[in-house]
Amino acid sequence: MTNSVPPRDNPAGNAEDKTRKQLIAIIVLLVLIIAMVGTFFFVKVSRDRATVAEGQGTSSASGSGSSGGAAGSGPDAAGNAGAAIEVYKKILVAPPALDTEAGSVSPGSETKYALVHLDAGCVPELVVNYGPHIEGSEINAIGVFGVDENDEQVSFTKSYLDGVASAGGARRAVQRAVNQPGMYYFQAEAMRGSVDALVKRQGGELFDEPANPEPGEFTPFEWIPTQQLDVVEAIAGGTDCAPGAGAEGTASGNSVEAAGGQSPKPTAGASVPVPAPSDFESRSGSGSSGAEEESSGDGSKKTTFTGTVRIFQTDDDLVAYQGIRNPNPGSNTGPYVILILDSPMQVTAKKSGKQGHFITRSANMLLLDSGADATGTDGERKTVTYSADELYWQSDTSLPMAEPRVKTW
Repeated sequence: MTNSVPPRDNPAGNAEDKTRKQLIAIIVLLVLIIAMVGTFFFVKVSRDRATVAEGQGTSSASGSGSSGGAAGSGPDAAGNAGAAIEVYKKILVAPPALDTEAGSVSPGSETKYALVHLDAGCVPELVVNYGPHIEGSEINAIGVFGVDENDEQVSFTKSYLDGVASAGGARRAVQRAVNQPGMYYFQAEAMRGSVDALVKRQGGELFDEPANPEPGEFTPFEWIPTQQLDVVEAIAGGTDCAPGAGAEGTASGNSVEAAGGQSPKPTAGASVPVPAPSDFESRSGSGSSGAEEESSGDGSKKTTFTGTVRIFQTDDDLVAYQGIRNPNPGSNTGPYVILILDSPMQVTAKKSGKQGHFITRSANMLLLDSGADATGTDGERKTVTYSADELYWQSDTSLPMAEPRVKTW
């Protein structure tokens, strides 16, 4: 019987096997780590590329006029003008109560509307004129509505006022911006000066940006009775884009050209178009907001005026020409014989109510005569010269607002 001898351990071989297994484990672990890191970066890069592509698509849509202002901020972000039509019709049938600085205002029998682009899209916002914000007041409450990217109604929380309170009282005016989206809001009060702002839409809010518009950059709204819905229905094509958005046509269906905003000056007896006002007096019937200089001393300085004589038979004719609301409803001190200047000019005239004080400011016309005994030839070309002592600026609401007049007494 042969005895078998068990193999003897090989310490060197066991150590090599152990080292080999450890190396294999380390290599496998490194491969797994590299694979995980690679997978992480691959996913991250893919997401980044998707985000960039989405952003480029949004920018392209915005640049083509399919979104208002910022992406998704305007009613046509969803491209649905039809939804705006339905929303606006429902509002005009039964306008909701409007919160103003004087309290809640309900729509009255004089409720009217207009359309205006408050962002860079191709579907306008709805501006509703509720009529007097306080019973018996000459100042009207103005509300603004739109639709969002989900085609739902947006009732903007801000409201505005438009009109003249009384002689020497508060003046407010909303006017359409001509060469850009937005509407101007003008405010003036005795002893407080005036504040001008450009109202624009950003998403579901309206923002008032400080502004100092030049003549021709704004024009009055042409208010439309709420029963006339053809102007609302006309936005169905989505081609009535904001000024500067690349579309032709008018800002809201009203006949105001996108460039300039000026209307021809009328002759006496003709229908009177509303021109773009030249300063705040023309916007709201207030005192001048433009640059002016007050001085005292010698009134012998002479000014020569050249222009065309126009005769306005009534107050309504004259305020329509100036593009303002009548500050003296029901009164009439016409006819007015007025020299329409060939171009605006700086005029030095007495400050009414202050002896020896003079004001120099811009003028567009000169009142030559008024009242039943006024004389003049409509359409006559005329050049006249007066000293500062012979001219004065009114301090009340007599017409024409904020324009110089010849002293006739």
